[in-house]
Amino acid sequence: MKWYHYQLKNFFDKLAVVFSLLWFWPVLLAIAICIKILEPNESILFKQYRPGQYGKPFIIYKFRTMLNGEVTKIGKILRKYKLDELPQLFNILKGDMWFCGPRPGLLDDYSYEDEKFKTVLNMKPGITCLSTVKYRNEEYILNENPELEPDIKLDKLNINYWYYYNYNIFMDIAALFDTVFKKLHFTDYF
Repeated sequence: MKWYHYQLKNFFDKLAVVFSLLWFWPVLLAIAICIKILEPNESILFKQYRPGQYGKPFIIYKFRTMLNGEVTKIGKILRKYKLDELPQLFNILKGDMWFCGPRPGLLDDYSYEDEKFKTVLNMKPGITCLSTVKYRNEEYILNENPELEPDIKLDKLNINYWYYYNYNIFMDIAALFDTVFKKLHFTDYF
């Protein structure tokens, strides 16, 4: 990714997150209140370390969707519509993430010695990306076919690696559009 792409992406993401927070604050507040009412003794947010840019760990924010290893009733709804990801707007504001970039896996998801993974780590992670759109039903797929997990993980890494070397703003627009409206199916070409 060229340095000017990086600077433009940072600028537009910060601008977009301010508008998103202005637009979504009632939704964020309503979800937070619902979680607190249904689970008064639990925290509203789920926080977890994930690998960030250059492999530096950062804390990702999500709305809590699980309790004692089980997905809660409100968690099912939040996960279905990906609303549990909304607190990541604050990760973008903090500079840990972009709107579009490789989804940050768990710290031990990939080998830090893998050249493709090291290349992908040159970018900030994102809320959505081409691989996320392609595998929007990953949880369902893995529930039905858990043996596909290594293949899906490798395919996602390959897509993110390709994205790094072929980045342009139109891919981000397509991924965002596809994430929100689920109609473009840009990733069907991978």
